[in-house]
Amino acid sequence: MENSLFDISQYEKTKPKKINRRNFDFDFIYTDSTDIGLCCIAIQSGLKYGLQSGFNGCSRVGKYRGRHDVLFVDCNYRKYDHEKHLASVKEFEPKYATVRDIMNKQQCKEADIEYFSFNQIMNYAWELNKYAENVILIPKIDVIDKIPAEFMLGYSIPTSHGGTTIPIERFADHKTHLLGGSWKKQLNYIERYNYVVSCDNNYIHLVSRYGNFCYPNGEIGRLKDIGLNPPSQLHVCTVISFGSVAEKLFEIFGENNA
Repeated sequence: MENSLFDISQYEKTKPKKINRRNFDFDFIYTDSTDIGLCCIAIQSGLKYGLQSGFNGCSRVGKYRGRHDVLFVDCNYRKYDHEKHLASVKEFEPKYATVRDIMNKQQCKEADIEYFSFNQIMNYAWELNKYAENVILIPKIDVIDKIPAEFMLGYSIPTSHGGTTIPIERFADHKTHLLGGSWKKQLNYIERYNYVVSCDNNYIHLVSRYGNFCYPNGEIGRLKDIGLNPPSQLHVCTVISFGSVAEKLFEIFGENNA
């Protein structure tokens, strides 16, 4: 059983590294559209914050915009509403914003969602580009050669619910953002492909609801297995998980920022 995370004696023997908690060379974004404080934990752990368009997100965003920025605005690709999405991107002016996934008619039919042509999605992307530093196009058909260099690509990590079927090596000429998947799967891509520069994650929230948390290497632990049974397992688990992610990112990138 992995429990070294709670062995305080190991921290008494060595001086901890000085971490620039706000400046990793990689943007790990916790995407949330609730107001229960998890985004605040992510920010204080040195990570970033994003939300889905149409949500106000954390009530602290308005009060502390300078230290609680919305770095990422995602869209609801199943019910894509461009005007609503555009309004959110215009409001927050994020570093990253997605646009509707690029899919063919058959894929849309199988997913029971509306079909948008490649040209229509590109028109939407250019509109969003006025307000977002990086617009992320998510090709689920191989139209990568048609996408201008001004845009990032989004790679939807394959899961049981689907994902991108194009080999990620085809994305190498664009900065690439990882969408979805577990921290373990995301970490695999982060460590292997240097054109992967950011990711968003709400998997941590999902597993935390059941008393589970992530270790730095992506393995899953359970509070009950390490002898903890706090009243709010959700918040305790997210604290551990965000700290684990920050530790691993510092191991990979942080020496440049120490």
